[in-house]
Amino acid sequence: MKKFKIIQKINIILFIVILNFLNSNIFAITHEKILSDIVFNQEVQDFHKMGFAYQDEFKILFNNLFNNLGLKLDSEVINQLPENNSNLNTDNASFCYAKCNVVSNSAIIKSCGDLHGSVYHLIINLRKLLEDKIIDDQLNIIGDNIIAFTGDYIDRGSFGIEVLYLLISLYLKNPDKVILLRGNHETQDVAGRYGFAPEFCNKFLNKDDIDAKEITILYNTVLLTLKKLPVTAFVCSSQKTVQLAHGCPDINIKFEFKDINKNRLISLYNGLIIEDESNYFIWGDILSNSYVDRGINIKPIELSCLEKYLIENNINELILGHDHVCDGYDEYGQYNYEFDNGRKIKKHIQNFWYDPVEGSYVGNFISDKSKGYFEPSWVTTTLSSEIAVEN
Repeated sequence: MKKFKIIQKINIILFIVILNFLNSNIFAITHEKILSDIVFNQEVQDFHKMGFAYQDEFKILFNNLFNNLGLKLDSEVINQLPENNSNLNTDNASFCYAKCNVVSNSAIIKSCGDLHGSVYHLIINLRKLLEDKIIDDQLNIIGDNIIAFTGDYIDRGSFGIEVLYLLISLYLKNPDKVILLRGNHETQDVAGRYGFAPEFCNKFLNKDDIDAKEITILYNTVLLTLKKLPVTAFVCSSQKTVQLAHGCPDINIKFEFKDINKNRLISLYNGLIIEDESNYFIWGDILSNSYVDRGINIKPIELSCLEKYLIENNINELILGHDHVCDGYDEYGQYNYEFDNGRKIKKHIQNFWYDPVEGSYVGNFISDKSKGYFEPSWVTTTLSSEIAVEN
């Protein structure tokens, strides 16, 4: 009888161990489950169900991801730009550089503007790329194409952490085909005032094994890593050069693209550290009737000056983000301007944020606000001499 009870206890213990093991594997969050169960699961349509940063295991995934991003960015900058001073970055100033991608004439750029914590819009757009066979369900980019994001990934929306996770996962899978630019919200000062800091605490501080000091270290690591992203990028084919930035280019800088035949980084401002709020690439604006002062010592740039800049640098198209409102936007909240010489400026207008009253993401330029959601389209830019296509 005593022997039977011992065997019974052993069986119960084994059953509990097996059950815990099964539960941990069934319910534990993994990168693969995020992609299959949420991102590319068409049954998940409500943005409330698209958040995945609350599970305990996610903090490990997120931490590892940012460590890998930091190592990748440091390696590229150190190897290609020995004059860099990124180790001297502060909360309010940064080393600045440009990323240059060389592609074939048949390549296309799919660009997206300010996401501001809207994981809903990012996921809908990723599903569109999957449908169009631009990416597969593991975030691998198919073909000789570029996917570009013009900055402002965090703040305002409630899912900045999820947005960062997906964007960086996409980048690390395709470092030569993904452009992640830094916006003005990817800075310590701005992120601390517009929602990312409390979001970070709400999602990570409630874990039993994490204290406030550890959260502070992780938060600062995230923002310092984001400050290592390029502030502008160029995509070059033999027929066309396209520049991307969050704000506006610094029109006083001269670029040479004649001898560029491979991907590389370009140091800006002779490797000097630049004050973030005085950086045109992340704070600059085009002069318009809706212009408001932003940044410090940032003057709006007239279209005529931008045209001269494009001509002098042999740039065919300029793709920007940053704006809340812009004269001449279309029903999708996109601004397109073509000069007489065929050079173009495209701006992704910030179309959405979380409305706590309506309880949904809403946009400035929704033609039918009763829909509740606004699904911004990708802007498609060709790298041949043909006319660019908008989808």
